[in-house]
Amino acid sequence: MTGRVKPKRFPWAFILRAVAGAAILTFVLTRVDFSGITLTWDTRARIGFALTVIILFFSQVLSAIRWNLVLGREPTLPFRYLFRIYLIGQFFSFFLPTSVGGDAVRAVAVAKVSSRPSWALSSVVLERVLGLIAMFILLGIGALAAPDVLNSAIAATTINFQPTRMHLLLVLAGGMLLFAGFLRIGMRQPRIAQFVREAVSLWSGLLARPAAGVAAMVTSFLVQLSYIGAWYVLAVALRLPIPAADFLVFVPFVAIAAMLPVTIAGIGLREGAWVLLLARHGIPAANAVAYSLLYLVAFLLIGALGGVAFALSGIGRADTAVSTPSPVAAKG
Repeated sequence: MTGRVKPKRFPWAFILRAVAGAAILTFVLTRVDFSGITLTWDTRARIGFALTVIILFFSQVLSAIRWNLVLGREPTLPFRYLFRIYLIGQFFSFFLPTSVGGDAVRAVAVAKVSSRPSWALSSVVLERVLGLIAMFILLGIGALAAPDVLNSAIAATTINFQPTRMHLLLVLAGGMLLFAGFLRIGMRQPRIAQFVREAVSLWSGLLARPAAGVAAMVTSFLVQLSYIGAWYVLAVALRLPIPAADFLVFVPFVAIAAMLPVTIAGIGLREGAWVLLLARHGIPAANAVAYSLLYLVAFLLIGALGGVAFALSGIGRADTAVSTPSPVAAKG
């Protein structure tokens, strides 16, 4: 007796986000006077673009190192495999919702070769959380270094809404209550409960290895600084008059916008954010959009490497199955 084959669902969510991204990008492009572009594609711009690609490639290497530190030394997941999967995840992120859509691909890839899929998924989530922590700390440093830049960024991206401390406390308290509620409901589901237990185990294992934990956090800062550096190098190459300190604020704002689950790979949201943020420097919208799209092209080149890797070897390991250690072994 054969089992019933589940009919494939039409990818409505993907199509809606693709349409939303195209609509937002079209909205931005149709309101930009591209005849006002003053950027020149000279030798300086080409060299800067090449350096941007190199920096972004280096950021993927650092990200894979961070993931390896989170997993620990015991799992038989070689760094070469993790790096390949990171590139493949970057490739698929251009076809998935938000700028971190490739994380789902990485989770699926490692889960396929792991005896504990929930543990593998937890490692991806923890690695991403470390990156977000580093990003918000750098944003805080940027706010201290240039508070006026932070205020203008908030005003530009929130329709001149200026939150007070009470507003921030209320949002924080509301977020914590929602999280607690969702967690309590989710723990009733076996899969979610298993994921939470594996996540706690992974956190405990990382805390039990202070050197690895510190190294993972330092690597997270280096990853975020590499992204900031890539945007800065490209701006300098294009002769955009943006102070270096401003990027500590601007880049996190753009990253947060791109993470919103509205479009595919954050397309449209990223360009709109740069138009709003760079207006304070008197940079024409056409230049801001061109700047953002050129950065996207640089990242597309990195993603293309992942596409080649996926075409050649897929997401699995053909040599051996991976055995995942117990939490006790991971602490060693």
